[in-house]
Amino acid sequence: MRIALLALAAGLALAGEAAALGNARTKSGVIACSERVDWTRLSRLIEKGDDVGVRRFMTTRILGQDCRRFYGSRPVFVQIRSVNAICIRPMGEAACLWTAPESVE
Repeated sequence: MRIALLALAAGLALAGEAAALGNARTKSGVIACSERVDWTRLSRLIEKGDDVGVRRFMTTRILGQDCRRFYGSRPVFVQIRSVNAICIRPMGEAACLWTAPESVE
């Protein structure tokens, strides 16, 4: 009986965590990076309109698998929110990736 109650409590905690984190979906074309500093650098290049800098940055980061682009809508958990960045975890993956708050719906 005690094991069943513990399992139920764990299941409720996980369900509560998922609800607290909030299920979301990425918008098509979203770029996200494993390190917040990489996302910050990229977002500054985008804000400046530095297309050459963005391409150069993305070439090295995508080849190194530090950043990636999401094509189509993909389910994610929003794990961390701040004013100018969020960290999303794609369903079925362990790692959190930084992107712009407006990248999810």
